[in-house]
Amino acid sequence: MNQGLVSRLKDATTAPLFSLDNSVFNAKLHQVYECHSFCMMVILNDKVTSFKCRLRGLDGAELRSCDPVEQALALVARDRVRVLIDQQITTIRCGAFDKHGCVLVQVTLQDGRDLAELLLREQLAVPHTESKRNINWLELQDKRNQVLVSQLNEATKTTAPLFSLDKGVYTAKLYQVYDCDSFYMMIFLNDKLTSFKCRLCGLDGAEMRSRDPVEHELALAARDRVRALIDQQITTVHCSAFDKYGRVLVQVTLQDGRDLTELLLLEQLAVPYFGGAKNVNWPELQKKRSAYLAVNFPDRFQTRQLQGVVGNLEKPPLAVNSMLNSRHDA
Repeated sequence: MNQGLVSRLKDATTAPLFSLDNSVFNAKLHQVYECHSFCMMVILNDKVTSFKCRLRGLDGAELRSCDPVEQALALVARDRVRVLIDQQITTIRCGAFDKHGCVLVQVTLQDGRDLAELLLREQLAVPHTESKRNINWLELQDKRNQVLVSQLNEATKTTAPLFSLDKGVYTAKLYQVYDCDSFYMMIFLNDKLTSFKCRLCGLDGAEMRSRDPVEHELALAARDRVRALIDQQITTVHCSAFDKYGRVLVQVTLQDGRDLTELLLLEQLAVPYFGGAKNVNWPELQKKRSAYLAVNFPDRFQTRQLQGVVGNLEKPPLAVNSMLNSRHDA
C-alpha cells in the first residue's frame, strides 16, 4: 500500500465528484441504441475507457414505445445515426452526467456537421423539452416525409447512384442452391436481414435443365457437392456488381478458408468462365472428373469401374458424388 497516498486520503476532507464537464475528446462512437443514446471510447489517463452518452439538445422517439408511429421513427433515426457515427472517430464536447449516469454530449462529425442539428433538420428528432411525452410523433412523421419529398425533388442521376453491393464483404448464410453457381444469400444490410440471388464468379457449371444427359448428370453432381459445402452454412462473401439477370456476382470463402470457385474447378465440377460465349465440352469435363475421382479416391471405387466411366463416357453414379462429399466433410 502506498503510504503517501494513504496519508493524503486521511488528511482529505472533501473531493470534487468525477466529471467530464467541459472536456473535449476525440472519441470512437459505438453501440448506437437510439438516435440520442450510444457509447463512446475515449483515452482517459492514457487508458481507453468507455462511457454511455446522451446527445444534448434533442429528444428522439423511443424504440420501446407502444406507439407504432413513434417506434417506426425511432428505427429510422437509429439507423441514420448508425450510418453517421458507428465506429467513427468524432469530436465530443462533454457536459455533466444525467440522472441515468450518461454523459451529456455534443457530437461534431468528421465533416464538421453537428449531429444534433443534422437530426433536427432531417426531422428525426425534436428540440429537447421537459414534457417529452406530449410530443406529436405523427406530426413529426409528416414533417419527415416532407423532407424526403424535397430531397427526392432535388435529386438527379448523379446524386443518386444505382444501388450496388460492389466491393462489399459480408458474413452471409447461403441457402436454396439451384446449381453449382446459383444460390441465395442472407446478409444484414442496414441492420435488416435481407436476401439476394447470387451467381458464383469465375466459373461456369453444367445446366440443370439441359437435355444432354452428360451435362445434366454433371449438373446434379456439382449441385449436390455445393449443397454439402454451403447450404445453410455461414460463409464470407465478397460481392461484385449485379449481372444482367439481377444476381449479385460473388466470391465465397468457406469456413475452413477454402475458396468455393477454386475447389469446384479443382474437383472438375465446373470450368473457368469470365464472360463471353460458352462452348464447353461436357464429355471431356466428365472424363476429367472421373480421372480426378480415380486418383484421389481409389479406396472408394474399384479402378476398373472408374476406367470404364472414363473410356465409355458413361454417366458416373450419383453414389460417387455422395461418397466424395462424405470424404471431404469427414
